[in-house]
Amino acid sequence: MSELTGGTYQKTHILPSLAMDRVRRAISGRYVLVFKKPDGPRGQHTIEVRLAARKGEINARRYYDD
Repeated sequence: MSELTGGTYQKTHILPSLAMDRVRRAISGRYVLVFKKPDGPRGQHTIEVRLAARKGEINARRYYDD
């Protein structure tokens, strides 16, 4: 099922440290954030994207247009 959906399956009972390293590398990439537009007037709006309890760099726009 994971292959059909674009994911991966790692057996953790065989070489668990290798499996966890593969998972760690798989999730340390880029993410696409999707949010529901709040009610309000149309136009340009500021947004803020932050990491919660993690170190890293965020490369995101600071606004959206609707």
